[in-house]
Amino acid sequence: MIKSYIIALLLGLLTARGVMAQYDPGDIEYGVGYVSAQIPFPDSMIVYSEASFGSTQIAVVQSCTIRVLSPRKTFDCSETTIPVVYNDEYGFPIIGFSPDSSWIKISLDCRNRISPVTGWVSRRTRWLELALWGDWFRKGMPVYFRQPQWNAFYSQPDTALEVKPVLVVRDSMPDYCMRVVKTVGDWMEVDLQTPSTFELSPEEIARQNTATYRVWIRYFGRESGLRIWYFWD
Repeated sequence: MIKSYIIALLLGLLTARGVMAQYDPGDIEYGVGYVSAQIPFPDSMIVYSEASFGSTQIAVVQSCTIRVLSPRKTFDCSETTIPVVYNDEYGFPIIGFSPDSSWIKISLDCRNRISPVTGWVSRRTRWLELALWGDWFRKGMPVYFRQPQWNAFYSQPDTALEVKPVLVVRDSMPDYCMRVVKTVGDWMEVDLQTPSTFELSPEEIARQNTATYRVWIRYFGRESGLRIWYFWD
């Protein structure tokens, strides 16, 4: 469902925002961002029980394999991580940071929303790549709401200023696409296009008479986590 290409290293962007990024277990599926697990041989990413090199090692990630050390279990990363780009790239959901942002708390199983294995990874880990969603969405990227109850649009980043653009409906479903303009906190400014322009040529867009509205959406929630899903076209 989720597609993109490889992102740049964003370590320097996390310090100011990372200290407060602590979320409930219900947010673990998508977290506040992700840590890339593409660790080339012979390097590996060590996952610790606490934000300390002196704590117990609970898992080792190397290449496409996760080895949980106790109880011992080995499985493919693609089974329990967020697919973030083409070509079998993946990442672990970020669910928190240490007070000094030097350690990242991750879920080792994004599909287990009740009691996933969690651990801590040092930001000093070689080859580590990470991003917060708000830093990652690029301008023009097509996004869509994950759940119908979040389909709400606003003239400004204020829940009191809701607007109701007329969406084209096809097969009982709204036909739309939102193109990212910018993010501000939990808000995202988008160009709402209806009917959808995804993967259409300029000629096809003109023929179908697409309407475009510049609006705001709540793309992230403290209780819901990431409210949108996305393609990279």
